[in-house]
Amino acid sequence: MPNDTTRSQSTSVRRPRSVRLAARARATAALFGALTAVGSAQAVLHVDADLTTGANDGSSWVDAYQGSAGLHLALAAAAPGDEIWLKVGTYRPSATPDVSARFVLDTDDVALRGGFEGTELSPLERVLDPGRETVLSGDLLGNDDGTPSSSADNSARVLDVAANGPVLEDLRITAGGNETFGYSLSVVRNFGAPATRGARIRRCVLDEGVGSGAAISSNGFTWNDTTTKVVDCTFRANAGNGLAMFSRERGIEVDRCWTVDNGGDGLVLTTNDFGPPVSNVVSARNGGRGIVVQFVDSEGFGGTGFDHCTVAFNGGYAIEVDCTTCFAAITRFESSIARGNNGGLIQFSNGGSNASLPSVINSLVQGVPGADADPRFLDPANGDYRPGPGSPAIDAVALPDGIPFDAARQYRAVDVAGVGAPGSESDLGALESTGTVGRHDECTSVPNSTGSPGRLFARGSDVATDNDLSLAADRLPANRFGMLLASRQRGFAPGVGGLGALCLGGAIGRFNGPGQILPTSAAGVFVLPVDLTALPQPSSFVAVQPGETWRFQLWHRDVPGPSQFSGVVTVAFR
Repeated sequence: MPNDTTRSQSTSVRRPRSVRLAARARATAALFGALTAVGSAQAVLHVDADLTTGANDGSSWVDAYQGSAGLHLALAAAAPGDEIWLKVGTYRPSATPDVSARFVLDTDDVALRGGFEGTELSPLERVLDPGRETVLSGDLLGNDDGTPSSSADNSARVLDVAANGPVLEDLRITAGGNETFGYSLSVVRNFGAPATRGARIRRCVLDEGVGSGAAISSNGFTWNDTTTKVVDCTFRANAGNGLAMFSRERGIEVDRCWTVDNGGDGLVLTTNDFGPPVSNVVSARNGGRGIVVQFVDSEGFGGTGFDHCTVAFNGGYAIEVDCTTCFAAITRFESSIARGNNGGLIQFSNGGSNASLPSVINSLVQGVPGADADPRFLDPANGDYRPGPGSPAIDAVALPDGIPFDAARQYRAVDVAGVGAPGSESDLGALESTGTVGRHDECTSVPNSTGSPGRLFARGSDVATDNDLSLAADRLPANRFGMLLASRQRGFAPGVGGLGALCLGGAIGRFNGPGQILPTSAAGVFVLPVDLTALPQPSSFVAVQPGETWRFQLWHRDVPGPSQFSGVVTVAFR
Protein backbone atom coordinates (compact mmCIF):
# COMPACT_ATOMS: atom_id res chain seq x y z
CA MET A 1 0.00 0.00 0.00
CA PRO A 2 1.17 3.61 -0.45
CA ASN A 3 3.10 5.84 1.88
CA ASP A 4 1.03 7.71 4.43
CA THR A 5 0.78 10.90 2.43
CA THR A 6 -2.32 12.69 1.25
CA ARG A 7 -2.62 12.98 -2.53
CA SER A 8 -5.30 12.93 -5.18
CA GLN A 9 -5.59 10.12 -7.69
CA SER A 10 -3.13 10.36 -10.55
CA THR A 11 -4.27 11.24 -14.04
CA SER A 12 -0.85 10.79 -15.72
CA VAL A 13 -0.26 8.55 -18.74
CA ARG A 14 1.35 5.95 -16.53
CA ARG A 15 -1.35 3.94 -14.79
CA PRO A 16 -2.00 5.34 -11.32
CA ARG A 17 -0.62 3.31 -8.46
CA SER A 18 -4.21 2.67 -7.34
CA VAL A 19 -4.94 1.08 -10.72
CA ARG A 20 -1.79 -1.00 -10.60
CA LEU A 21 -2.51 -2.15 -7.06
CA ALA A 22 -6.11 -2.97 -7.94
CA ALA A 23 -4.92 -4.93 -10.98
CA ARG A 24 -2.46 -6.77 -8.80
CA ALA A 25 -5.18 -7.53 -6.28
CA ARG A 26 -7.50 -8.78 -9.02
CA ALA A 27 -4.77 -10.97 -10.45
CA THR A 28 -3.91 -12.34 -7.03
CA ALA A 29 -7.57 -12.97 -6.24
CA ALA A 30 -8.08 -14.68 -9.59
CA LEU A 31 -4.98 -16.77 -9.02
CA PHE A 32 -6.15 -17.65 -5.53
CA GLY A 33 -9.58 -18.54 -6.89
CA ALA A 34 -8.00 -20.68 -9.60
CA LEU A 35 -5.76 -22.43 -7.11
CA THR A 36 -8.75 -23.00 -4.84
CA ALA A 37 -10.74 -24.45 -7.71
CA VAL A 38 -7.88 -26.72 -8.75
CA GLY A 39 -7.22 -27.85 -5.20
CA SER A 40 -10.78 -28.54 -4.18
CA ALA A 41 -12.68 -29.25 -7.38
CA GLN A 42 -11.96 -31.42 -10.38
CA ALA A 43 -14.22 -29.25 -12.51
CA VAL A 44 -16.54 -26.27 -12.42
CA LEU A 45 -19.88 -26.88 -14.15
CA HIS A 46 -21.67 -23.68 -15.19
CA VAL A 47 -25.46 -23.48 -15.46
CA ASP A 48 -27.46 -20.56 -16.88
CA ALA A 49 -31.24 -20.46 -16.43
CA ASP A 50 -31.85 -18.34 -19.55
CA LEU A 51 -29.08 -19.33 -21.96
CA THR A 52 -30.11 -20.78 -25.34
CA THR A 53 -26.81 -20.67 -27.23
CA GLY A 54 -23.40 -22.32 -26.90
CA ALA A 55 -22.23 -25.90 -26.48
CA ASN A 56 -24.50 -26.72 -23.49
CA ASP A 57 -21.65 -28.63 -21.84
CA GLY A 58 -21.08 -26.52 -18.70
CA SER A 59 -17.44 -25.83 -19.50
CA SER A 60 -17.77 -22.03 -19.27
CA TRP A 61 -20.41 -19.35 -18.92
CA VAL A 62 -20.59 -19.06 -22.71
CA ASP A 63 -21.12 -22.82 -23.06
CA ALA A 64 -23.06 -23.29 -19.82
CA TYR A 65 -25.66 -25.97 -19.32
CA GLN A 66 -28.93 -24.40 -20.40
CA GLY A 67 -32.00 -23.84 -18.25
CA SER A 68 -33.61 -26.19 -15.77
CA ALA A 69 -32.84 -29.21 -17.92
CA GLY A 70 -29.23 -28.07 -17.82
CA LEU A 71 -29.24 -28.20 -14.03
CA HIS A 72 -30.39 -31.82 -14.19
CA LEU A 73 -27.50 -32.51 -16.59
CA ALA A 74 -24.98 -30.80 -14.32
CA LEU A 75 -26.15 -32.73 -11.26
CA ALA A 76 -25.89 -36.00 -13.17
CA ALA A 77 -22.46 -35.15 -14.61
CA ALA A 78 -20.86 -33.92 -11.36
CA ALA A 79 -18.02 -36.02 -9.97
CA PRO A 80 -16.72 -35.91 -6.38
CA GLY A 81 -15.00 -32.60 -5.77
CA ASP A 82 -16.81 -30.73 -8.55
CA GLU A 83 -18.57 -27.40 -8.17
CA ILE A 84 -21.83 -26.41 -9.87
CA TRP A 85 -22.22 -22.66 -10.35
CA LEU A 86 -25.75 -21.40 -10.99
CA LYS A 87 -26.45 -18.07 -12.58
CA VAL A 88 -29.24 -16.00 -11.04
CA GLY A 89 -32.65 -17.01 -12.39
CA THR A 90 -35.34 -19.61 -11.76
CA TYR A 91 -34.91 -23.36 -12.15
CA ARG A 92 -37.86 -25.77 -11.98
CA PRO A 93 -37.49 -29.57 -11.78
CA SER A 94 -40.05 -30.06 -14.55
CA ALA A 95 -42.01 -28.06 -17.10
CA THR A 96 -45.04 -30.33 -16.58
CA PRO A 97 -47.12 -30.96 -13.45
CA ASP A 98 -45.11 -33.99 -12.29
CA VAL A 99 -45.28 -33.92 -8.50
CA SER A 100 -42.47 -36.48 -8.25
CA ALA A 101 -40.06 -34.28 -10.20
CA ARG A 102 -37.12 -32.95 -8.21
CA PHE A 103 -33.50 -31.99 -8.51
CA VAL A 104 -31.25 -34.75 -7.14
CA LEU A 105 -27.69 -34.42 -5.89
CA ASP A 106 -26.38 -37.89 -5.01
CA THR A 107 -22.64 -37.49 -5.59
CA ASP A 108 -20.33 -36.94 -2.62
CA ASP A 109 -18.42 -33.70 -2.07
CA VAL A 110 -20.18 -31.55 -4.65
CA ALA A 111 -20.79 -27.84 -4.07
CA LEU A 112 -23.97 -26.26 -5.46
CA ARG A 113 -23.51 -22.49 -5.42
CA GLY A 114 -25.88 -19.76 -6.58
CA GLY A 115 -25.70 -16.00 -6.97
CA PHE A 116 -23.54 -15.77 -10.10
CA GLU A 117 -24.07 -13.12 -12.78
CA GLY A 118 -22.38 -15.19 -15.48
CA THR A 119 -18.98 -13.51 -15.72
CA GLU A 120 -17.21 -14.69 -12.57
CA LEU A 121 -14.04 -16.75 -12.50
CA SER A 122 -14.29 -17.35 -8.75
CA PRO A 123 -17.14 -17.47 -6.21
CA LEU A 124 -15.35 -14.61 -4.44
CA GLU A 125 -16.28 -12.28 -7.30
CA ARG A 126 -20.02 -12.56 -6.66
CA VAL A 127 -21.78 -9.39 -5.57
CA LEU A 128 -24.66 -11.37 -4.01
CA ASP A 129 -27.31 -8.71 -4.52
CA PRO A 130 -30.38 -9.65 -2.42
CA GLY A 131 -32.57 -8.54 -5.31
CA ARG A 132 -31.06 -11.10 -7.69
CA GLU A 133 -31.45 -14.68 -6.55
CA THR A 134 -30.82 -18.18 -7.77
CA VAL A 135 -34.22 -19.83 -7.24
CA LEU A 136 -35.06 -23.52 -7.24
CA SER A 137 -38.85 -23.53 -7.44
CA GLY A 138 -41.39 -26.29 -6.99
CA ASP A 139 -44.08 -24.16 -8.60
CA LEU A 140 -43.76 -26.15 -11.83
CA LEU A 141 -46.35 -24.23 -13.82
CA GLY A 142 -45.70 -20.85 -12.25
CA ASN A 143 -49.35 -20.61 -11.23
CA ASP A 144 -49.28 -20.51 -7.42
CA ASP A 145 -51.73 -17.94 -6.08
CA GLY A 146 -52.02 -19.09 -2.47
CA THR A 147 -54.95 -21.46 -3.01
CA PRO A 148 -54.64 -25.24 -2.46
CA SER A 149 -55.69 -26.00 -6.03
CA SER A 150 -52.88 -23.90 -7.48
CA SER A 151 -50.18 -25.77 -5.52
CA ALA A 152 -51.60 -29.28 -6.00
CA ASP A 153 -49.28 -29.75 -8.98
CA ASN A 154 -46.13 -28.55 -7.20
CA SER A 155 -43.06 -30.72 -6.72
CA ALA A 156 -43.37 -32.72 -3.54
CA ARG A 157 -39.70 -31.93 -2.94
CA VAL A 158 -37.60 -29.43 -4.85
CA LEU A 159 -34.13 -30.72 -4.01
CA ASP A 160 -32.98 -34.08 -2.68
CA VAL A 161 -29.41 -34.40 -1.48
CA ALA A 162 -28.29 -37.94 -0.68
CA ALA A 163 -24.54 -37.59 -0.38
CA ASN A 164 -21.66 -36.93 1.95
CA GLY A 165 -20.04 -33.52 2.18
CA PRO A 166 -22.42 -31.42 0.03
CA VAL A 167 -22.23 -27.62 0.03
CA LEU A 168 -25.41 -25.63 -0.66
CA GLU A 169 -24.81 -21.91 -0.88
CA ASP A 170 -26.76 -18.79 -1.85
CA LEU A 171 -29.90 -20.57 -3.05
CA ARG A 172 -33.57 -19.82 -2.58
CA ILE A 173 -35.55 -23.07 -2.51
CA THR A 174 -39.24 -22.31 -2.68
CA ALA A 175 -42.80 -23.55 -3.26
CA GLY A 176 -42.23 -27.23 -2.55
CA GLY A 177 -44.86 -29.66 -1.31
CA ASN A 178 -48.44 -30.03 -2.49
CA GLU A 179 -51.82 -31.12 -1.21
CA THR A 180 -51.16 -34.79 -2.02
CA PHE A 181 -47.57 -34.84 -0.84
CA GLY A 182 -47.54 -32.15 1.83
CA TYR A 183 -44.13 -33.22 2.99
CA SER A 184 -41.57 -30.46 2.71
CA LEU A 185 -40.21 -27.66 0.62
CA SER A 186 -36.82 -29.27 0.41
CA VAL A 187 -35.50 -32.49 1.86
CA VAL A 188 -31.74 -32.29 2.18
CA ARG A 189 -30.52 -35.74 3.11
CA ASN A 190 -27.02 -36.43 4.27
CA PHE A 191 -27.06 -40.22 4.21
CA GLY A 192 -24.25 -42.54 5.24
CA ALA A 193 -23.53 -45.41 7.56
CA PRO A 194 -22.52 -43.20 9.25
CA ALA A 195 -21.94 -40.04 7.24
CA THR A 196 -18.24 -39.37 6.82
CA ARG A 197 -18.62 -35.70 5.90
CA GLY A 198 -21.42 -33.39 6.90
CA ALA A 199 -23.31 -30.87 4.81
CA ARG A 200 -22.55 -27.16 4.78
CA ILE A 201 -25.63 -25.04 4.10
CA ARG A 202 -24.97 -21.30 3.94
CA ARG A 203 -26.99 -18.20 3.06
CA CYS A 204 -30.00 -20.14 1.77
CA VAL A 205 -33.66 -19.15 1.93
CA LEU A 206 -36.33 -21.84 2.14
CA ASP A 207 -39.77 -20.33 1.96
CA GLU A 208 -43.42 -20.48 0.91
CA GLY A 209 -43.62 -24.26 0.91
CA VAL A 210 -46.89 -26.13 1.19
CA GLY A 211 -45.00 -28.48 3.49
CA SER A 212 -42.06 -27.72 5.77
CA GLY A 213 -39.04 -25.65 4.88
CA ALA A 214 -36.34 -28.31 5.11
CA ALA A 215 -35.69 -31.70 6.63
CA ILE A 216 -32.00 -32.43 7.15
CA SER A 217 -30.72 -35.82 8.27
CA SER A 218 -27.14 -36.30 9.45
CA ASN A 219 -25.69 -39.58 10.70
CA GLY A 220 -22.53 -38.03 12.09
CA PHE A 221 -21.28 -38.95 15.55
CA THR A 222 -19.02 -36.15 16.70
CA TRP A 223 -18.33 -32.45 16.26
CA ASN A 224 -15.89 -32.72 13.38
CA ASP A 225 -16.16 -33.06 9.61
CA THR A 226 -19.32 -35.15 10.00
CA THR A 227 -21.19 -32.24 11.54
CA THR A 228 -23.86 -30.69 9.33
CA LYS A 229 -23.77 -26.92 9.73
CA VAL A 230 -26.63 -24.60 8.80
CA VAL A 231 -25.52 -20.96 8.86
CA ASP A 232 -27.10 -17.66 7.79
CA CYS A 233 -30.26 -19.33 6.49
CA THR A 234 -33.90 -18.24 6.57
CA PHE A 235 -36.93 -20.55 6.84
CA ARG A 236 -40.00 -18.43 6.28
CA ALA A 237 -43.72 -18.69 5.52
CA ASN A 238 -43.86 -22.44 5.06
CA ALA A 239 -47.17 -24.15 5.79
CA GLY A 240 -45.46 -26.73 8.01
CA ASN A 241 -42.34 -26.47 10.15
CA GLY A 242 -39.51 -24.13 9.29
CA LEU A 243 -36.53 -26.46 9.72
CA ALA A 244 -36.42 -30.05 10.96
CA MET A 245 -33.04 -31.68 11.59
CA PHE A 246 -32.05 -35.16 12.71
CA SER A 247 -28.63 -36.22 13.94
CA ARG A 248 -27.15 -39.33 15.40
CA GLU A 249 -25.63 -37.80 18.50
CA ARG A 250 -23.66 -34.57 17.94
CA GLY A 251 -24.08 -34.19 14.21
CA ILE A 252 -25.68 -30.77 13.59
CA GLU A 253 -25.09 -27.13 14.43
CA VAL A 254 -27.33 -24.14 13.72
CA ASP A 255 -26.04 -20.57 13.74
CA ARG A 256 -27.43 -17.22 12.57
CA CYS A 257 -30.72 -18.56 11.21
CA TRP A 258 -34.28 -17.23 11.09
CA THR A 259 -37.39 -19.44 11.37
CA VAL A 260 -40.31 -17.05 11.14
CA ASP A 261 -43.97 -17.02 10.12
CA ASN A 262 -44.18 -20.78 9.52
CA GLY A 263 -47.48 -22.55 10.09
CA GLY A 264 -45.97 -25.26 12.31
CA ASP A 265 -42.98 -25.25 14.63
CA GLY A 266 -40.03 -22.98 13.97
CA LEU A 267 -37.09 -25.31 14.57
CA VAL A 268 -37.32 -29.07 15.28
CA LEU A 269 -34.14 -30.85 16.41
CA THR A 270 -34.24 -34.63 16.72
CA THR A 271 -31.29 -36.56 18.13
CA ASN A 272 -30.45 -39.92 19.66
CA ASP A 273 -28.73 -38.75 22.80
CA PHE A 274 -26.84 -35.46 22.78
CA GLY A 275 -28.51 -32.25 21.78
CA PRO A 276 -26.90 -29.92 19.23
CA PRO A 277 -25.60 -26.38 19.84
CA VAL A 278 -27.88 -23.58 18.63
CA SER A 279 -26.82 -19.93 18.51
CA ASN A 280 -28.09 -16.64 17.12
CA VAL A 281 -31.45 -18.12 16.07
CA VAL A 282 -34.61 -16.03 15.75
CA SER A 283 -37.69 -18.25 16.04
CA ALA A 284 -40.74 -16.01 15.96
CA ARG A 285 -44.39 -15.80 14.95
CA ASN A 286 -44.60 -19.49 14.11
CA GLY A 287 -47.98 -21.18 14.51
CA GLY A 288 -46.57 -23.95 16.70
CA ARG A 289 -43.70 -24.08 19.15
CA GLY A 290 -40.61 -21.97 18.78
CA ILE A 291 -38.03 -24.76 19.19
CA VAL A 292 -38.58 -28.48 19.72
CA VAL A 293 -35.90 -30.89 20.95
CA GLN A 294 -36.73 -34.59 20.56
CA PHE A 295 -34.69 -37.57 21.82
CA VAL A 296 -35.73 -40.58 19.77
CA ASP A 297 -34.00 -43.10 22.05
CA SER A 298 -35.82 -41.56 25.02
CA GLU A 299 -32.52 -40.97 26.77
CA GLY A 300 -31.41 -37.38 26.75
CA PHE A 301 -27.90 -36.95 28.06
CA GLY A 302 -28.03 -33.18 27.76
CA GLY A 303 -25.81 -30.89 25.79
CA THR A 304 -28.42 -28.90 23.89
CA GLY A 305 -27.44 -25.29 24.40
CA PHE A 306 -29.19 -22.14 23.24
CA ASP A 307 -26.92 -19.11 23.11
CA HIS A 308 -27.99 -15.65 21.95
CA CYS A 309 -31.39 -16.80 20.70
CA THR A 310 -34.68 -14.92 20.47
CA VAL A 311 -37.83 -17.04 20.74
CA ALA A 312 -40.86 -14.80 20.58
CA PHE A 313 -44.60 -14.71 19.87
CA ASN A 314 -44.97 -18.35 18.84
CA GLY A 315 -48.26 -20.22 19.09
CA GLY A 316 -46.88 -22.82 21.50
CA TYR A 317 -44.17 -23.05 24.11
CA ALA A 318 -40.86 -21.35 23.48
CA ILE A 319 -39.11 -24.73 23.84
CA GLU A 320 -40.53 -28.22 24.12
CA VAL A 321 -38.36 -31.21 25.05
CA ASP A 322 -39.68 -34.65 24.12
CA CYS A 323 -38.13 -37.57 26.02
CA THR A 324 -39.26 -40.21 28.50
CA THR A 325 -36.02 -40.45 30.49
CA CYS A 326 -33.71 -37.48 30.67
CA PHE A 327 -30.52 -37.95 32.66
CA ALA A 328 -29.64 -34.28 32.90
CA ALA A 329 -31.02 -30.81 32.36
CA ILE A 330 -31.70 -30.92 28.65
CA THR A 331 -31.16 -27.33 27.65
CA ARG A 332 -29.12 -24.31 28.54
CA PHE A 333 -30.79 -20.99 27.75
CA GLU A 334 -28.01 -18.40 27.90
CA SER A 335 -27.80 -14.77 26.80
CA SER A 336 -31.21 -15.27 25.17
CA ILE A 337 -34.75 -13.88 25.17
CA ALA A 338 -38.09 -15.72 25.36
CA ARG A 339 -41.13 -13.44 25.19
CA GLY A 340 -44.77 -13.54 24.17
CA ASN A 341 -44.99 -17.28 23.50
CA ASN A 342 -48.28 -19.05 24.12
CA GLY A 343 -46.94 -21.01 27.09
CA GLY A 344 -43.93 -20.80 29.33
CA LEU A 345 -40.28 -21.19 28.51
CA ILE A 346 -40.26 -24.97 28.36
CA GLN A 347 -42.50 -28.00 28.43
CA PHE A 348 -41.44 -31.61 28.87
CA SER A 349 -43.60 -34.15 27.08
CA ASN A 350 -43.70 -37.97 27.31
CA GLY A 351 -43.08 -37.97 31.03
CA GLY A 352 -39.59 -36.60 31.32
CA SER A 353 -39.07 -38.47 34.58
CA ASN A 354 -35.70 -36.93 35.39
CA ALA A 355 -36.21 -33.73 33.43
CA SER A 356 -35.46 -30.37 34.93
CA LEU A 357 -35.68 -26.80 33.82
CA PRO A 358 -32.73 -25.50 31.83
CA SER A 359 -30.12 -23.26 33.32
CA VAL A 360 -31.32 -19.75 32.57
CA ILE A 361 -28.17 -17.64 32.40
CA ASN A 362 -28.04 -13.94 31.52
CA SER A 363 -31.44 -14.17 29.85
CA LEU A 364 -34.80 -12.45 29.76
CA VAL A 365 -37.53 -15.08 30.05
CA GLN A 366 -41.19 -14.28 30.53
CA GLY A 367 -42.60 -16.18 33.50
CA VAL A 368 -39.26 -17.08 35.09
CA PRO A 369 -38.75 -15.27 38.42
CA GLY A 370 -35.75 -12.99 38.36
CA ALA A 371 -35.51 -13.12 34.57
CA ASP A 372 -38.96 -11.83 33.62
CA ALA A 373 -38.26 -8.42 32.10
CA ASP A 374 -39.48 -6.79 28.92
CA PRO A 375 -36.71 -6.69 26.28
CA ARG A 376 -38.47 -3.76 24.60
CA PHE A 377 -38.18 -5.01 21.04
CA LEU A 378 -38.02 -2.13 18.59
CA ASP A 379 -40.82 -3.26 16.25
CA PRO A 380 -41.85 -6.90 16.76
CA ALA A 381 -44.99 -6.54 14.62
CA ASN A 382 -42.71 -5.98 11.63
CA GLY A 383 -40.02 -8.45 12.64
CA ASP A 384 -37.54 -6.11 14.31
CA TYR A 385 -36.50 -7.97 17.46
CA ARG A 386 -33.55 -5.77 18.36
CA PRO A 387 -33.66 -4.49 21.94
CA GLY A 388 -34.81 -0.89 21.94
CA PRO A 389 -33.90 2.13 24.08
CA GLY A 390 -33.94 1.32 27.79
CA SER A 391 -33.94 -2.43 27.22
CA PRO A 392 -32.25 -4.48 29.96
CA ALA A 393 -30.89 -6.66 27.15
CA ILE A 394 -28.44 -3.98 26.00
CA ASP A 395 -24.83 -4.41 27.15
CA ALA A 396 -25.95 -7.14 29.51
CA VAL A 397 -23.09 -9.61 29.01
CA ALA A 398 -19.77 -8.63 30.52
CA LEU A 399 -17.46 -10.50 28.18
CA PRO A 400 -17.63 -11.66 24.57
CA ASP A 401 -18.46 -15.34 24.47
CA GLY A 402 -16.82 -16.47 21.23
CA ILE A 403 -19.83 -15.79 18.99
CA PRO A 404 -18.60 -12.86 16.87
CA PHE A 405 -21.72 -12.14 14.76
CA ASP A 406 -25.41 -11.90 15.54
CA ALA A 407 -28.28 -13.21 13.41
CA ALA A 408 -28.06 -10.17 11.11
CA ARG A 409 -24.26 -10.54 10.73
CA GLN A 410 -23.64 -7.48 12.85
CA TYR A 411 -20.67 -7.59 15.19
CA ARG A 412 -21.43 -8.64 18.73
CA ALA A 413 -19.69 -7.02 21.68
CA VAL A 414 -20.16 -3.46 20.45
CA ASP A 415 -20.42 -1.14 23.39
CA VAL A 416 -23.36 1.25 23.68
CA ALA A 417 -21.89 4.21 25.54
CA GLY A 418 -23.28 4.83 29.00
CA VAL A 419 -25.35 1.64 29.13
CA GLY A 420 -24.72 -1.43 31.25
CA ALA A 421 -21.89 -2.23 33.59
CA PRO A 422 -18.36 -1.12 32.70
CA GLY A 423 -16.91 -3.53 30.18
CA SER A 424 -20.31 -4.96 29.28
CA GLU A 425 -20.72 -4.97 25.53
CA SER A 426 -22.78 -7.84 24.10
CA ASP A 427 -26.58 -7.71 23.99
CA LEU A 428 -28.93 -10.52 24.95
CA GLY A 429 -30.92 -12.23 22.23
CA ALA A 430 -30.16 -12.94 18.61
CA LEU A 431 -29.79 -9.31 17.52
CA GLU A 432 -27.58 -6.45 18.62
CA SER A 433 -29.00 -3.00 19.38
CA THR A 434 -26.20 -1.06 17.71
CA GLY A 435 -26.91 1.77 15.33
CA THR A 436 -24.74 0.24 12.64
CA VAL A 437 -25.91 -0.63 9.15
CA GLY A 438 -24.70 -3.29 6.75
CA ARG A 439 -23.44 -6.81 7.30
CA HIS A 440 -20.01 -8.10 8.19
CA ASP A 441 -18.20 -10.64 6.08
CA GLU A 442 -16.12 -13.35 7.67
CA CYS A 443 -12.82 -12.29 6.23
CA THR A 444 -9.39 -13.63 7.15
CA SER A 445 -8.12 -10.73 9.24
CA VAL A 446 -5.38 -11.44 11.76
CA PRO A 447 -4.78 -9.84 15.16
CA ASN A 448 -2.79 -6.63 15.11
CA SER A 449 -0.55 -5.39 17.90
CA THR A 450 -3.60 -4.82 20.14
CA GLY A 451 -4.15 -8.59 20.16
CA SER A 452 -7.40 -8.37 18.16
CA PRO A 453 -8.24 -7.89 14.49
CA GLY A 454 -9.49 -4.44 13.54
CA ARG A 455 -13.26 -4.15 13.17
CA LEU A 456 -14.95 -1.87 10.64
CA PHE A 457 -18.48 -0.51 11.08
CA ALA A 458 -20.87 1.52 8.95
CA ARG A 459 -23.06 4.00 10.80
CA GLY A 460 -25.81 6.31 9.62
CA SER A 461 -28.21 5.54 6.78
CA ASP A 462 -28.15 2.90 4.03
CA VAL A 463 -30.44 5.08 1.88
CA ALA A 464 -28.18 6.28 -0.93
CA THR A 465 -29.89 9.64 -1.39
CA ASP A 466 -29.52 10.47 2.32
CA ASN A 467 -25.76 10.66 1.82
CA ASP A 468 -25.34 10.04 5.55
CA LEU A 469 -22.78 7.30 6.10
CA SER A 470 -19.66 7.14 8.25
CA LEU A 471 -17.16 4.31 8.46
CA ALA A 472 -15.53 3.66 11.82
CA ALA A 473 -12.98 1.08 12.92
CA ASP A 474 -11.82 0.12 16.39
CA ARG A 475 -9.39 -2.29 18.06
CA LEU A 476 -6.57 -0.62 16.15
CA PRO A 477 -3.10 0.49 17.30
CA ALA A 478 -3.02 4.08 18.50
CA ASN A 479 -1.73 6.94 16.36
CA ARG A 480 -1.18 4.90 13.19
CA PHE A 481 -2.35 5.92 9.74
CA GLY A 482 -5.23 4.16 8.02
CA MET A 483 -6.84 4.29 4.58
CA LEU A 484 -10.27 3.03 3.54
CA LEU A 485 -10.88 0.92 0.44
CA ALA A 486 -14.14 0.39 -1.45
CA SER A 487 -15.39 -2.06 -4.07
CA ARG A 488 -18.63 -3.55 -5.36
CA GLN A 489 -17.17 -7.06 -5.36
CA ARG A 490 -15.85 -9.63 -2.95
CA GLY A 491 -12.30 -10.86 -3.12
CA PHE A 492 -9.65 -12.74 -1.21
CA ALA A 493 -5.99 -11.91 -1.71
CA PRO A 494 -3.81 -12.84 1.29
CA GLY A 495 -0.63 -10.91 1.89
CA VAL A 496 -1.35 -8.05 -0.54
CA GLY A 497 -0.14 -4.88 1.19
CA GLY A 498 0.03 -6.33 4.68
CA LEU A 499 -0.89 -9.16 6.99
CA GLY A 500 -4.31 -10.72 6.76
CA ALA A 501 -6.18 -10.55 3.47
CA LEU A 502 -7.51 -7.97 1.08
CA CYS A 503 -11.11 -9.12 0.91
CA LEU A 504 -12.25 -6.84 -1.90
CA GLY A 505 -12.17 -7.72 -5.59
CA GLY A 506 -12.80 -6.14 -8.97
CA ALA A 507 -12.26 -2.39 -9.17
CA ILE A 508 -10.94 -1.23 -5.79
CA GLY A 509 -11.01 2.46 -4.92
CA ARG A 510 -8.88 4.14 -2.27
CA PHE A 511 -9.96 7.00 -0.03
CA ASN A 512 -6.66 8.84 -0.46
CA GLY A 513 -7.88 12.37 -1.07
CA PRO A 514 -7.18 15.37 1.15
CA GLY A 515 -8.11 14.62 4.76
CA GLN A 516 -9.00 10.98 4.08
CA ILE A 517 -5.78 9.20 5.15
CA LEU A 518 -6.01 9.72 8.90
CA PRO A 519 -4.26 8.59 12.08
CA THR A 520 -6.12 6.53 14.61
CA SER A 521 -6.97 8.10 17.95
CA ALA A 522 -5.27 7.36 21.24
CA ALA A 523 -8.02 4.80 21.79
CA GLY A 524 -7.26 3.11 18.47
CA VAL A 525 -10.34 4.38 16.60
CA PHE A 526 -10.54 5.51 12.97
CA VAL A 527 -13.58 7.48 11.73
CA LEU A 528 -14.27 8.90 8.26
CA PRO A 529 -17.55 10.35 6.90
CA VAL A 530 -18.17 9.08 3.38
CA ASP A 531 -19.47 11.16 0.48
CA LEU A 532 -21.81 8.74 -1.30
CA THR A 533 -21.90 11.02 -4.34
CA ALA A 534 -18.16 10.51 -4.93
CA LEU A 535 -16.88 7.08 -3.95
CA PRO A 536 -13.36 6.57 -5.31
CA GLN A 537 -12.69 4.03 -8.03
CA PRO A 538 -9.32 3.40 -9.72
CA SER A 539 -9.76 6.05 -12.42
CA SER A 540 -12.78 8.11 -11.40
CA PHE A 541 -15.34 8.88 -8.71
CA VAL A 542 -18.84 7.40 -8.79
CA ALA A 543 -22.12 8.09 -7.03
CA VAL A 544 -23.76 5.25 -5.12
CA GLN A 545 -27.05 4.22 -6.71
CA PRO A 546 -30.04 2.70 -4.89
CA GLY A 547 -29.88 -1.09 -5.23
CA GLU A 548 -26.08 -1.23 -5.33
CA THR A 549 -24.04 -3.22 -2.84
CA TRP A 550 -20.66 -1.85 -1.73
CA ARG A 551 -17.95 -3.40 0.41
CA PHE A 552 -15.46 -1.48 2.55
CA GLN A 553 -12.22 -2.45 4.28
CA LEU A 554 -9.54 -0.53 6.19
CA TRP A 555 -5.80 -0.83 5.54
CA HIS A 556 -3.74 0.49 8.44
CA ARG A 557 -0.21 0.73 9.75
CA ASP A 558 0.76 -1.25 12.81
CA VAL A 559 3.52 -1.06 15.37
CA PRO A 560 5.61 -3.04 15.51
CA GLY A 561 5.37 -5.11 12.38
CA PRO A 562 3.84 -4.83 8.90
CA SER A 563 0.56 -3.22 7.89
CA GLN A 564 -2.79 -4.88 8.47
CA PHE A 565 -6.31 -5.16 7.09
CA SER A 566 -9.49 -4.84 9.12
CA GLY A 567 -12.59 -6.91 8.60
CA VAL A 568 -15.11 -6.01 5.88
CA VAL A 569 -18.49 -4.31 6.12
CA THR A 570 -21.00 -4.73 3.28
CA VAL A 571 -23.78 -2.19 2.74
CA ALA A 572 -26.73 -2.85 0.43
CA PHE A 573 -27.95 0.65 -0.37
CA ARG A 574 -31.62 1.45 -0.81
